Amino acid sequence: MVRKAKSAAASETFSSAGQILVNGRIVDAEGAPVAGLHVFAYVDRVIGHKRPAAMSAPTGKDGRFRLGLEKPGVYYVGARQNYGDSPIPGELFGMYDESADHGLKVESGRKIDDIEIIVEPISLSFASEEK
Repeated sequence: MVRKAKSAAASETFSSAGQILVNGRIVDAEGAPVAGLHVFAYVDRVIGHKRPAAMSAPTGKDGRFRLGLEKPGVYYVGARQNYGDSPIPGELFGMYDESADHGLKVESGRKIDDIEIIVEPISLSFASEEK
């Protein structure tokens, strides 16, 4: 068995110092705020194992987050409990879903408030198993 010595998030810098601020909250399927999750912004739609362009500090009890982006563009924004590696079954995960491709368009100098990301535990069940 291989164990991580520390969370990969410990080596990251959390910043809201970018010129474009994105504020919002993380909630569960019932709309209750979720604490302890990070929000990530990627420039590539296929996020895979790439480093995010930005990452928030963990959400507080109110589920609120603040994310600073360096430049305008389209970002693919998601939230999860852990940083690094692929999500594991049971981990809370969700993507910004106000656009079909999960992209959030940001413009220079613009502040984006009150986006909401709904997170749910990851399940690896397959449609054929649910019948």
